[in-house]
Amino acid sequence: MKRILPLVLFVCCIATTHAQDYNFSQFYELPLLRNPALAGIFDGNFRAKAVYRNQWQSVTTPYRTTGLSTEMKFHAGGGNWHNMALQVTYDVAGDSKLSRVQVLPVYTFHLQIADENYLSLGMMAGPVSSQFDASKLTWNDQFVNGSFSANNPTSQVIRNTNRNYLELATGLAFTRPLGEMGNLYLGASMFHITRPRVSFDPNNDDRLDRKYGLNGGLTVPTGARDAFTFYTDAFFQGGHRMNMIGAMYTVALADEYYDDQNKTSIHFGGAYRWNDAFIPVVKLDFQNYSVGLSYDVNTSKLKTASQNRGGFEFTLTYRNNKIGAGRNGDVPCPKFGTNF
Repeated sequence: MKRILPLVLFVCCIATTHAQDYNFSQFYELPLLRNPALAGIFDGNFRAKAVYRNQWQSVTTPYRTTGLSTEMKFHAGGGNWHNMALQVTYDVAGDSKLSRVQVLPVYTFHLQIADENYLSLGMMAGPVSSQFDASKLTWNDQFVNGSFSANNPTSQVIRNTNRNYLELATGLAFTRPLGEMGNLYLGASMFHITRPRVSFDPNNDDRLDRKYGLNGGLTVPTGARDAFTFYTDAFFQGGHRMNMIGAMYTVALADEYYDDQNKTSIHFGGAYRWNDAFIPVVKLDFQNYSVGLSYDVNTSKLKTASQNRGGFEFTLTYRNNKIGAGRNGDVPCPKFGTNF
């Protein structure tokens, strides 16, 4: 059993990596990975985001994930606008350095259908590349007389350590104001539309199941300086599902909550990933910047081995009203106080 464990872990790691998409705890900070139609739904004309996640360090070689994204708005006549975006992600896991890189351009069109009500359609398409280092693996027949040596020959043949495919996704979203400074959004998305082949073995036709998503968010101001925001996501892929809910309380530390010129505010809250983790979150807004910190408190069956320690996550956001939009200045769009 001890001899075959590395092989079992390797196979499970590959299967898990291809079967599941990136999963961030501050999911509301990564709209392009939730739904391409959510790109561009924020105050300002330009936004850039960075995220870093370190998971399962208490159990095994940690899974490390990094993401970068940019979004820029352009006028499309009337109250409508275009949004061009780019999402880049990279992760690496395990002793074999199993890694994946995504470079995903996104286009979203926001159509004003009544007053400040908008219907948005987004498309995302780009290359995905996975690879691993086979020299870091150990195999059953490299154990001789109970002793392992990397110099021992193995009959295991690995013909391919790279896999490239095209990701294609789309989404719809509806946004509208709710009374005095409140707002709502609802969305639906589909990823892996073409069901790309993801196996490293060229003779294997394993394909990635389509993933369907539902998204929602609601902001309810409770005064001139504070508000509550609620988020939710539900994803369905093959026979698997993932549900996340979150809530944040925001209070302005200087000026009014909706004053973007000199905004300083702090957010307290958390999220819950169903049957997996509770995630406390704190976030600080200062002028054009936002910084978020979270930590997964593991609640799944792995909690005994992990001692409830899941993953640390850091996000950084920059927004600017002077970049993009074209010659006519700011894009006319609904007011999103919490920057969905």
